[in-house]
Amino acid sequence: MAKRIHTEDEWFARHERDLIEDLRRERIRRDQRMAEAMQKQEAAQQKALHWDHCPECGSRMKQEQIDQKFHVHRCTVCAGLFFDREKLEDLLLSSEEERKNSLRGVIHLMFPRWKAHQPDSEKIIAEYHKDREVREKLLAEKLSEGEAKKAKELHHMHCPNCGSKMKPLQLQHGLVLDECPLCGGVFFNYGEFEVIQALSDEERKAIRMQFLKMGIS
Repeated sequence: MAKRIHTEDEWFARHERDLIEDLRRERIRRDQRMAEAMQKQEAAQQKALHWDHCPECGSRMKQEQIDQKFHVHRCTVCAGLFFDREKLEDLLLSSEEERKNSLRGVIHLMFPRWKAHQPDSEKIIAEYHKDREVREKLLAEKLSEGEAKKAKELHHMHCPNCGSKMKPLQLQHGLVLDECPLCGGVFFNYGEFEVIQALSDEERKAIRMQFLKMGIS
């Protein structure tokens, strides 16, 4: 009889240990489900919060068509440009003529009066410098206001597509773009197209290849 009790005690003890282990595993699974749900909820909130806000100045962005195939998101105040990763890669992988047309599309987007003709690179660069000075002054005045200053602080370096924190992307010739580590979107501060435009064909090709290789994990 004593042996039977001892065996029953062992059985209950073993099953109690199994039950405790099952409960522990279920608690871990429950915590993981909760953490994933909270991450998804936080990601959705971040996306809604920063959606279509400029990661440089916090102003609203608007989608602009630069040619029949490609579009870009442009800040209405500082004129920064945001490309979805797939759109930018498609653009970089397109034919040379298509890339030139798209670049002209960006220039015409900035300076509509040039749609009738294509000025030389020196004139483009000079116009960029002039326009950037005007926009920097406008931006400084705008950011002196309370709400605009808060918007910059809130949205600065947050992806306008998914809301994630962006990081600097180092390219050749001192070119530093802002890249989203989650969705891969890329932001060009106003004037960075000016830098690219001033480079030779070979230098632009090297940057293009460098950027494309960065997208391959």
